[in-house]
Amino acid sequence: MPGFAATIPFADGTREIVDWHDSHPELQVVDPSFMDLSDRLIRWARRAAD
Repeated sequence: MPGFAATIPFADGTREIVDWHDSHPELQVVDPSFMDLSDRLIRWARRAAD
């Protein structure tokens, strides 16, 4: 994106994300269908890389 300049260092930004996530346990729910899709995509990508 032209003219974009990050104002927060990466390490600080990731720390903010993790802190926010940790402070919202109600959103920390495993979605079995998403996990299944993720597993299938990873298996596909590993086969494609061979």
